Amino acid sequence: MRTKSLLGIFLIIALILGGCSQASDGQLVEEQLAIILTQSALEAQTAVRNLPEVIPASETPLPTAQPTATINAPAATPDASITITTIQETGAGRAIVYWDAIGDFPAGYSVVWTTETRQPLLPEDDNTYTGDPNARSAMLSGLPGYVYVVRVCRTTSSGCDVYSEAGFFVFNSYAPTPTINWTKTAAAKTAIANIPSGGGGGGGGAAATATVMKFAIVSMDGGANLKAHMVWTSDVSPSEGFRIYYSTTNEEPKQGSDSYFVIQDGKTREAYVDGKTGTTYYYRICKIDDGACVAYTASFKFTFPGTAPAATGTPKPTATPKPTATQDGADILIATITDTSVGKAVITWGASGKFTEGFRVVYSASDDTPNLNDTVVKVSDGAARSAEVSGIPNTKYYFRVCKYVAGSCVVYSPVATFKFAAPPEDTAFVLSVDGTVTDPGKVVLNWVPPVSAPAAYLVLRDYPDVPVYPADVKQTISDGSAVTYEITGLRSGVTFNFRLCSFDGFICTAYSNTVSALVP
Repeated sequence: MRTKSLLGIFLIIALILGGCSQASDGQLVEEQLAIILTQSALEAQTAVRNLPEVIPASETPLPTAQPTATINAPAATPDASITITTIQETGAGRAIVYWDAIGDFPAGYSVVWTTETRQPLLPEDDNTYTGDPNARSAMLSGLPGYVYVVRVCRTTSSGCDVYSEAGFFVFNSYAPTPTINWTKTAAAKTAIANIPSGGGGGGGGAAATATVMKFAIVSMDGGANLKAHMVWTSDVSPSEGFRIYYSTTNEEPKQGSDSYFVIQDGKTREAYVDGKTGTTYYYRICKIDDGACVAYTASFKFTFPGTAPAATGTPKPTATPKPTATQDGADILIATITDTSVGKAVITWGASGKFTEGFRVVYSASDDTPNLNDTVVKVSDGAARSAEVSGIPNTKYYFRVCKYVAGSCVVYSPVATFKFAAPPEDTAFVLSVDGTVTDPGKVVLNWVPPVSAPAAYLVLRDYPDVPVYPADVKQTISDGSAVTYEITGLRSGVTFNFRLCSFDGFICTAYSNTVSALVP
């Protein structure tokens, strides 16, 4: 046994002298040394103890390594801390993140975010940077319909070394004057399960079985922040995606009678869903084909953690879904939707019947059967057959026109889809990269501004594709008179494509050219 311990020590020395400390990841050396020391310690304990000891698996202690002066020293306590205090929406797709901080921040802060179910990291994820050590707020950009996981961190030359706890945020508006029903939207992205549930608990679901069903809800967790994480399996990936139907009273919620979340990507197998504190919900997922549910999962029961507020007064009766058609013989059919400028289009329709209170044009980027809870354009003239609509470039929307009577839509047109055109490229708006920069992780962009200076610029970045708005927005340059911008914290050795766009406070109105840069 003593010989094995000595061999372990000789192996440590051999690793160090053999250049292992020069591995690409310094953590590898530390892990190898820790494994060897742990094995030596376990053998030494066994030699002294001699007697077997039975310890329950749930209480098995970690092996105690022999103390050394450096390798087993306790981890250093972070010398700084950051706490997100609030995230406040300021406009369409724009929000400000506020935080408190203790410690030194010589290189400033970065706000970093992702729509995937994991902790965001710099420089891998979308971010914005402020070099002011006294800053306590910065901009966040995004789109409605997604749950954003946000962290603030202390910026260093290679990324960040101190992070805040994750905050969650959902944008509630579309440009320019939105009316959004968030009960119809679920955020769905690839899972990397390392976000804590935040004290979750809540309800459970069906008991685990030995065989995984081909189409079933397999788990739900979290819910402390009113966003629970749902995971399911499916034998196919339907081209029209899924819907998550839910109810607090109907144990088998279904199409036509219950509320639902839209999951447009049929390859998705997880989503965030929201709910009320202390409330039990029943969920079923269905596969969508031609707008109809063709298969359902078994029902899954989940209770959001906390105590539900006490009921007051006489409970209101459950509302009966309103019909989408009446017996008056009215008929509506969308004819065309045509771009007129960036983020603007004209929709036309035909109609037969009487329309004394006019029409309503309803549309949404997430609800495939839009209604008055979505974006609405009011058309009071019953003789009108066209209206102007607004939306985000490069974004697909679902449209319907309805007959409006006494505050409700009583007849709807069939759904039409339309994708607002991408912003045009302005040939006078010329972007270039400063080729003299050699600092690791740093790129400096220079440009000739458009003829009319915008309110601000957006920095777009992607690889290997050409970056597009709004998916690839990375930073905001709030100074419309700027002609240069420095980006730090990028991954060295990677070639990125960059593009700027003019930002009028609501949407991107014009692109610059695209340039490529190999990050030093």
